Amino acid sequence: MDNGTEANPLHETIATALSELGKPGLPCRRISFLLHNGYGVGRRFLFDGMQAVWLLTDNVIRSTTRMVGC
Repeated sequence: MDNGTEANPLHETIATALSELGKPGLPCRRISFLLHNGYGVGRRFLFDGMQAVWLLTDNVIRSTTRMVGC
């Protein structure tokens, strides 16, 4: 990267998953922190027509085209 920082492995994993779903290069429109009872439980990444959710407890990324409550 040209700014001297390392690439974020989480973002790379999401980009790879989106490419495998046939949606390469979608720009991330918003990142939200997910809280439950005041504790961070994950992050939600919103793209055009898709979302990816990273759950800390499971250390998994789930993606969907169904946008609920956005």
